[in-house]
Amino acid sequence: MFRGNKTKLIPLPLSPDVVGSEATDLNDDGTALVISYDANYNFNHWLYKKNKLTKLNFGSTISSAFAFDINNEGIVVGEGRNNITGDEIEFRHDPSTGKTMTLNPLPTANNSMIRGINNRGNILGALYNYYRYFHIGLYDKKGIFHTYVVEGTPEFPHSSYPWPATNFNDKDLIVISYYDSDRTSYLLPKPGVALDLADLITNLPVGRHPSYIADINNEGDMLGFDVDYDFNVLDKFLLKRIDATSP
Repeated sequence: MFRGNKTKLIPLPLSPDVVGSEATDLNDDGTALVISYDANYNFNHWLYKKNKLTKLNFGSTISSAFAFDINNEGIVVGEGRNNITGDEIEFRHDPSTGKTMTLNPLPTANNSMIRGINNRGNILGALYNYYRYFHIGLYDKKGIFHTYVVEGTPEFPHSSYPWPATNFNDKDLIVISYYDSDRTSYLLPKPGVALDLADLITNLPVGRHPSYIADINNEGDMLGFDVDYDFNVLDKFLLKRIDATSP
């Protein structure tokens, strides 16, 4: 861990079969989500805070677990397999209670993937069948999925095959990029609303597109790239949100 000009190594109790380890995420209070793995990519997970290392246990029903995000409440999210059915699953885990919740897909979209958890405890997800026409939305704290848009519909005739490029912030503002099709991105402020980002940008240079949004902060500012269809970077940009009350 790096703090200022100081570096601190995290001491993991590594067994002889471990071939690698890394910190996958860090929240605002300095809690690091740390993993180690063997040659077959079997993962062990720890939380590291104030020189204390706590091993995580996601329960007996999840195998091949890989946790990759932690919010400021200490909630961890990841993916794995159901030991009974063998299906791929997504999960959220509360280390304070030891409880793990499986994030179930919809009857009309029987597969799911998640991108991360924000500090409200909501999880950005995409539900799908055969990697086509994703349901983009959020899982709430109870594990209920709220659809913002459904791809491939008359209202939103886009497809993010093979997977969606999405980001969101703590205000549940979602942005999705279609860099490999129409080279633009859409803001999803609430369920049922999709705004073409290019229409919202003041003084967008001719021939430039908000093709790919890499991140969005809680003010709505966005960092991104203009890329061509082969993902060659043409330009880099920072979009600053303009207050609706500003002149």
